Amino acid sequence: MIREIDHMCAALAFRSNGTPLPSSVIKEVLEHIKHINPNTPTITTKHLAEVVYFTIQEEEYAAATTEDKTGVVRFSPADLLKVVDGTNHLVTWFTNVTVTVDRVAAYVVDQFVSEVRGIGEPMQCTPENDNLVACSNVTYYGEVNITALYLGFSNLHVVLYDENNQTVAEGVMEMAVVLRDQNITLIYTYISSALAIIAYFIMGASVDFKIIKGITKKPVGPAIGAISQFVIMPMISFGLGVLLFPNEPYLRLGLFLSGSCPGGGSSNMWTYLLGGSLDLSISMTTISTIFSFGTVPLWVLLLGPVIMKGVDFVIPYSDIAITSATLILPCLIGMVVQYFIPRINVYAKKVLTGFALFNLALLFSFGTYAYRYIFYFFNWQVVGAGLLLPTLGFTGGLIFALILRQPVASAIAISVETGVQNVVIAIIILQLTLSSPNGELSAIIPASCTLFFPLPLALWLLTKTIYDRVKRSRNPDLPSSSGTDLKELPNGVKDIEKNGKMEKSTTKVPVSTGGGVDNLAADLKDEV
Repeated sequence: MIREIDHMCAALAFRSNGTPLPSSVIKEVLEHIKHINPNTPTITTKHLAEVVYFTIQEEEYAAATTEDKTGVVRFSPADLLKVVDGTNHLVTWFTNVTVTVDRVAAYVVDQFVSEVRGIGEPMQCTPENDNLVACSNVTYYGEVNITALYLGFSNLHVVLYDENNQTVAEGVMEMAVVLRDQNITLIYTYISSALAIIAYFIMGASVDFKIIKGITKKPVGPAIGAISQFVIMPMISFGLGVLLFPNEPYLRLGLFLSGSCPGGGSSNMWTYLLGGSLDLSISMTTISTIFSFGTVPLWVLLLGPVIMKGVDFVIPYSDIAITSATLILPCLIGMVVQYFIPRINVYAKKVLTGFALFNLALLFSFGTYAYRYIFYFFNWQVVGAGLLLPTLGFTGGLIFALILRQPVASAIAISVETGVQNVVIAIIILQLTLSSPNGELSAIIPASCTLFFPLPLALWLLTKTIYDRVKRSRNPDLPSSSGTDLKELPNGVKDIEKNGKMEKSTTKVPVSTGGGVDNLAADLKDEV
């Protein structure tokens, strides 16, 4: 035991950063060792470390305690970070106030995250005590029993009162609770990342270069869509986060990232069902897929400090940029492979739809199970964010396109592409770049958007279907609603009779399959 104490004194003669400890601290330890019985089994290296740790804390806060009439409470352990939900923890508090401590109060900030189960009576330290804390400038100490309940942050506050019920000392201990089964979410994140890499390679291999060439000739529609996706939608998500989550920075970050990742997997399908321009939708999907991995880190760099203002947290900009680049690289490789091996385009289009359906099945099965914890956080703000973000995106994109006098079919495509976000990419970025529980908390909003974004689209489709049926019932001569604006059809696909009625042409005209850039629209096509 004596040898262990000697080694401990030598080790503790320097701080962790290599700077010498103050002589007063070393003297404090040596004075304490004089009173230690080497045969006492309760004296351990851990105890000695706690003595020096607390003495250093007292020295660092000496100025603050002399200026402030309220004393300081310290804790052992110093914090409870990344403790597992459902576990109990015994926390010891210390203070060096000279007045009498008559009563102790302890509470947590968020009772959903943790709970105080028991508070011990304050104990006065005397030189006769065998307890180690008696020799470290401690006058009173006590214990608090706290239970970690669920994911999140919840600081422990301890307040000491004298016999007149006046506050004599107080302290705050940081606490962060992680999920017991957090490995499941990590497994799902890694699987999703691998599938996303494969999907982006297939998408790159199935890109129709003729459509890209057409974009360069007529860039008005895609340019309007790009402004909607890369400017309007991120600003909507930023403003919505400020309104709904003024005191929840991690939820604001998740919401902002959800609105900054365009190119959702079902945008082409919804554009087709709602009668939008499928070619424009596919063009916008191609553009957003390629450029979003540069715009996402840029937006986070610009507004990230504003979102996380006042929070002791640094956004990992480099990690976000690396993750984004890792996901776009397979798409570029797929495009290069297709350029040198054109026939791979046909096979990629055939594989893409089935692969996308598999991804959706995985998302709504294993994904729902892995992220089932989000249902515990559902309140009106979380549900509202999941509904309002896509709805405002659809509305903003539609109004912006109509103001710039785009055809109705093009306006529908721009609207859908603006509102449907690639939230899976947002979840992957958050989970791979943020530590627990930050990543899980930030992923709540993207998961909520995944669940609720189909609702406004389904309502839109239902309204459109009812309107078309009522309109046709009043005028049977009207054609059936289709997925493409008639003005965009090639010459010869339709014939107009002398009486002004439209008939279907007997001439067969080849129709583009749409390139299959997006997940569920690989086999969709504009036709009458």
